[in-house]
Amino acid sequence: MCLALTVILVPPRAYADLPRGTEIRAFLSDSCIVSDEPYVLPEEYGDQVNKSLSLSAAVVGKVAQALIRGFIRATSAQLGSMAKQRDMYYVAARDFELYSATFAESPGYELSDKLACATIVAASFEPDSVDCTADYKPRFLPSVEPGSNDVATAAGREDDSIENVLRRANICVSGEARSTFEVRFEFSNDRTAYRLESAGLWINSLLSTKSKRATRGIVYTMDIAEPTADSDMRVLSSAWVNIGGVSAGYRSDGPSYSSRSEWLSVPVMSRRASNAYQADTSIHQDVYGEIEALQRSVTRNKRQHESMGRRMLTASDSIKGAIQGEMDSLELRILRSESLLDARRAEYDDLPRVTKKYMPVTLRFGVIESRTEKRAMATLSKYLKNNSSRIATAAAEQAGFERSFDIDDVSEPDESETLEQARTEYYDALVAYEELSDKGVAPVDEGEHGLAEALENFNAARAVAGIAPIQ
Repeated sequence: MCLALTVILVPPRAYADLPRGTEIRAFLSDSCIVSDEPYVLPEEYGDQVNKSLSLSAAVVGKVAQALIRGFIRATSAQLGSMAKQRDMYYVAARDFELYSATFAESPGYELSDKLACATIVAASFEPDSVDCTADYKPRFLPSVEPGSNDVATAAGREDDSIENVLRRANICVSGEARSTFEVRFEFSNDRTAYRLESAGLWINSLLSTKSKRATRGIVYTMDIAEPTADSDMRVLSSAWVNIGGVSAGYRSDGPSYSSRSEWLSVPVMSRRASNAYQADTSIHQDVYGEIEALQRSVTRNKRQHESMGRRMLTASDSIKGAIQGEMDSLELRILRSESLLDARRAEYDDLPRVTKKYMPVTLRFGVIESRTEKRAMATLSKYLKNNSSRIATAAAEQAGFERSFDIDDVSEPDESETLEQARTEYYDALVAYEELSDKGVAPVDEGEHGLAEALENFNAARAVAGIAPIQ
């Protein structure tokens, strides 16, 4: 099913020398609005064909209309240096939470799954109150033999215009859209790197000229930046897709290797966002911290038990009794830890799981349209140079330290890492103390001292993160 839009981004009217009445809007969605348009299957095809095609006829409707009410208009101050770039047109920006908390098997956070595809449309738009979804004419498959490999070419529609496809997502264009560009976000397997890939470009007319024969070099840019109300917006990452030289009537219905950006690092969670995440999930983190400590105890005791069993095979009769006694004690500890594990896992499963989002960022899109591809790349180069110092400054602060030219300056560890280490040490000490208490031997006093020290360190780390102490 094609899901609803997550954000709509609208440009300020004061921007650039756009043709009269033309705006550039960018839409972020779970799947590309144009490139991933589904087919409508006639009823006679049955479930087998539906499964083989894996396509849905769902239309984005009222849900999308409700969501796009929240758009904002950026000011020239918010776009800062972007407004000074020659040959560049701008799409305004909207805050977008980059990360969200997860509670599946363990507490954690991940990139928002909404960051999938952006659709950038240059056109004259109908008023925001207009709902055009009912006018959308879907693609359909005429009567062809079930199982045919030629279903794509057999698809048809009453209206095959880009404007019609946009209506599927309630993007209502007045007249003909000048251009529509779609770009997919591709992530590495570990989600630490990303790149942009063109999913399609459809140009009816250029922005900088009315000529149908003129060629322009086109580059699309995207910034991930920290939200701010002024021009000091710090850019966390800048990506671009070089389309090359194109003219009116250009069509590209899919990706090509020449229309991909370079791999770029995904901005790491900021210190402020990390602290908020730690505070919101502290109970989950504490319960899971004890689960992990118990798991380590079970593994450790099982290994000791196996080692004792191997020693038993070669031990003399005089010490076999002592070895067997230690093995029995280890079995009891394992059973105790496994029982506590079951209880803690059940406790973790019962904890509330309200998904929260963290680290709002501002997404800014730009369109460079120049007389030659060389000039377009020169504009891009100047633009990236302007961003470079801001990226460096923001990256340093994301990592948890200030930039410095003093090579002897040693950065402090990140607060979240300190908290995690203190949590691990505390729950390991707690499990060790409880095991010593069960045995009722002299080392209990030593374990109590280690537990008290670990608790003091843990509470100190919690205080820095703004989390209530453990009593």
